[in-house]
Amino acid sequence: MLLLESLREGSIPSPTAKNKTSLIFARLVFSFYISIINNLIMAQQGMNLNISLDKTTPLACEECGCETFTQVTFLRKVSKFIAGTDQDALIPIPSFACTNCHHVNDEFQPKNLGE
Repeated sequence: MLLLESLREGSIPSPTAKNKTSLIFARLVFSFYISIINNLIMAQQGMNLNISLDKTTPLACEECGCETFTQVTFLRKVSKFIAGTDQDALIPIPSFACTNCHHVNDEFQPKNLGE
């Protein structure tokens, strides 16, 4: 009830540019973590499926042909002015690299990095 009264009286300040930027950044981070959670849920559900390995396709490194990978993390830096925080922020992006030559296949590259 107090919020409605405050809105009617106009005592709640309108969002500033910094607040809007913080909100945009928070939504970006939130959607990133939601996508990770969704991927984990799908992976867990996939583990429950009765799929024969002969029905799957192996993935290989585009550079050396190795079929084993290790998890790596790309880090993207966000300016404190865009993030609306006191310090620059980091966004972790999980991916996979070849265990032999450390190459990251195109399909494992984070999308929209230069666009």
